[in-house]
Formats: sequence, C-alpha cells, structure tokens
Amino acid sequence: MVSSISDRLLLLAFCVLTLKAPDVLACASCTGATPEPVRQAYNYSTAWLSFIPLIFMGSVIYFFIRAVKRGNAEEQQ
Repeated sequence: MVSSISDRLLLLAFCVLTLKAPDVLACASCTGATPEPVRQAYNYSTAWLSFIPLIFMGSVIYFFIRAVKRGNAEEQQ
C-alpha cells in the first residue's frame, strides 16, 4: 500500500500524466504539421542514428573475428 507522502505524490503524478498522455505523445512530425521534406529528413536522420551503433558493433566484431582467424592461421604454419 502507499504509505509515505512522496509515494502518494508520485502515484498522483503518474495518474495525471497517464491521463494526459494522448495529448503529449504527438510530436510535430507525427501530426502532419510539418512539410513533407522536413518529415522525410527527420525519418532519415532517425534511421541513420539507429544504424550507427549496429554498424559500429558489427565492425568491432568483424575485426575481432578476423584477428582470431589470423592468429589461428599463424599457429598452424
């Protein structure tokens, strides 16, 4: 059960924000208030920023695998 005043205030804030969420969730790109080129640029930049960590992790894994294979090839010779 909710016991302290801070817990009650946190619960109250959560309830208020939950009821107000549909108004808050719409961004300028989602509501159609922006022109098409701006929306397209926003989507491209979001996709690019999503792929950067994947590209970085993939390249690090690739270089580790390549180093291990080179080490195994040198041991066999």
